[in-house]
Amino acid sequence: MGTRFYDFITGYDTDSQPSGSTPTGLADLATLEYGVDNYAIYIDSVANAKAIAATFRADGKPLYVKALLAWFYFDSASSATGDDENVIMPTAGTGRWLRIPIKGFGSVQDVATSATIAAMASSTPVVRLTGSTTTELQGVTAGVKEQILALYNASSAVITIKHESASASAANRLSLQQSRDVTLQAGGALLLRYDATLTRWVPAAGSGAGGGGMGSAKLRLVADTNAPLAVQENLISTFQYTNGGAQVLYGVFKVPAAYVSGTALSCRFQWYSAGTSGNILLQTVATLIRQATDAITATTNQRTSTNAAVTVSAGTVNEPQTVNCDLTSTIGQINAVNVSAGDLILIALSRGTDTCADVASLIEDSAEVSEA
Repeated sequence: MGTRFYDFITGYDTDSQPSGSTPTGLADLATLEYGVDNYAIYIDSVANAKAIAATFRADGKPLYVKALLAWFYFDSASSATGDDENVIMPTAGTGRWLRIPIKGFGSVQDVATSATIAAMASSTPVVRLTGSTTTELQGVTAGVKEQILALYNASSAVITIKHESASASAANRLSLQQSRDVTLQAGGALLLRYDATLTRWVPAAGSGAGGGGMGSAKLRLVADTNAPLAVQENLISTFQYTNGGAQVLYGVFKVPAAYVSGTALSCRFQWYSAGTSGNILLQTVATLIRQATDAITATTNQRTSTNAAVTVSAGTVNEPQTVNCDLTSTIGQINAVNVSAGDLILIALSRGTDTCADVASLIEDSAEVSEA
């Protein structure tokens, strides 16, 4: 009949047992006949499940098939067509082994949203995130091999699920698609499984949005009354920012339709300098102009980038330096206001307080806006 095991409090797993009646004490051995009548059958393969003799196919009898990682029960009246996955047809005789469907994930827990969650509990198959606080989910407590966890954003806020966050312990981290954070809007869901080999939670399925959909867009910078000097040097066009010059270039970026609310945006550009000591700080001020809400002259919602100054030395002379200025917060906000597709972001690029006395030459065509 194939491999068959019975699990007893005490006794033996064997194909023959002493004859006798129903065991009555903890030290009693159970007969083979009693085991067949009262215990579920464990089978290693579909072929061996088919070979189970009629004697052992009592109506309603449970069967676990290891090869399918699934439970079945015997229906003596069934004549369904066998497919070796949901219906197992015995080699001889009538009736069918029918797969027991999983109706749902089971128990659910509610987790309140908060600014950061470094180790969310994974004790139930489904977690509902509730409340109204924009949240950064950094980690989920380590699961067991192939554990499934469904996240549902039942809150009214954006949930950002972080890829390989250093704020979470290694076994609690999430390894996400394209090495990017995932954004869950209100009503969004993400299905995770725990990969014991990677010791990480990884996506199984979901409706969240990754960070790579918008791509990047060139940013055209224009001069106003107090602009850096436009110079042609080294066969390229540059703008020369002097130390303490309070010079500004301006650009406007329209947030595209592909943008997913809650995704961080940044402005990247390159500059170089002949300076050999001190540091140079080029940074942006981003002003949010919401469509059908703000006047083009509004300055209510602004954000100064938090990028650090770049140290220059003899080893960096005239070498292009790439700067990444954060236009929004990590959750896609300017002054705690969500950026949305169709909005405008006015960008002012200037030189901040730094210590290098030499000129910083911004490469004119190097500026672009992209997801952080």
